[in-house]
Amino acid sequence: TVTIAVQVENYEPFVAFQFDLSFPDSLSYISNSVRLTSRKQDHTIQVSPINDHSIRVVAFSMTQASFLGNSGAVATFAFRVGRITGNYPINISNAIFSNAASDNILKDTYNGTLTVSNPHIEQKIPVAPSKLNMVSFNIKPDSIGVDSMFRSIETLLVVQDDGGNFYIPPYGVNTIGDVDFSNGYQVYYTAADSDTIVNEGYALEPDTMHQALDNSKLYMIAYPYQEPHAVTDVFSSIASSVVVVQDDGGNFWIPGYGVNTLGDMQPGKGYHIYVNRSKSTRLNSSHIPLSRMPSSA
Repeated sequence: TVTIAVQVENYEPFVAFQFDLSFPDSLSYISNSVRLTSRKQDHTIQVSPINDHSIRVVAFSMTQASFLGNSGAVATFAFRVGRITGNYPINISNAIFSNAASDNILKDTYNGTLTVSNPHIEQKIPVAPSKLNMVSFNIKPDSIGVDSMFRSIETLLVVQDDGGNFYIPPYGVNTIGDVDFSNGYQVYYTAADSDTIVNEGYALEPDTMHQALDNSKLYMIAYPYQEPHAVTDVFSSIASSVVVVQDDGGNFWIPGYGVNTLGDMQPGKGYHIYVNRSKSTRLNSSHIPLSRMPSSA
């Protein structure tokens, strides 16, 4: 999330203000996040949505008290920010700043720009001994070779994907090469204690990812989001095609029988999925972590 402040420079007192704030698709206003700053007295502020990309802001005092000072922020707003980097306009329109006589004393408004960058973040994936851990990634490091991305596991024995490819460092075997971020991977190591896969890189953009599913095999898929989401929501658009989704802990979602011990899908986890559809169908990427399609076998 980011916090956006509205600044006011005033040469005479004002007791109330109103304006519309518009913002691009990649931002969403967080309800009830608006706050007046220390320039307020007994003022109240209200925000009401105009549409998905603009809000109306009204602040006033029942006693006609003036805002304090002549310079600085009067209100702040919190927004959720998408992961697509760039410069985004924040525009003010229909603004009114009133004095105690209800005169609009506003001289001018200036729009702002929000710069969204994609900084390096760290992902830590816990793994357990004496089992095949199923993992996936939600960040992309500078080096995406399987040998690099699993290097933090000192006693690593094997990494495998769902296509019959392996990375077995003790024997110098590597048929995986670079990590495919739409795939999950099974990992086994020989140490007796818990361990952690650690990587640093840029957050993935799940809506740009694509891979085909068909009913020929049990796939191992990634979960590239930064937050957990219910498996029923993730695959809601193809629930009728899903036979089973399972994790490495023995939890399942079997929609045809109403079984769900899986609950939320978790960052860092990989998942098995089997579908029964043979007709090509495009999934709604707003509901799933990957734009995957059940396709003809």
